[in-house]
Amino acid sequence: MKTENNHKLRAVGYSRTSGEGQRDNTSILRQKEAIESFVEHKN
Repeated sequence: MKTENNHKLRAVGYSRTSGEGQRDNTSILRQKEAIESFVEHKN
């Protein structure tokens, strides 16, 4: 996504675990990939 003056916007992503089943960090990797993909499509 770009502003009216054609500057790229910045984004901050937040990943977290919410239970024992997510503590193996596979969910964190998937969250990070989803955030990066979203930002790529918006810029």
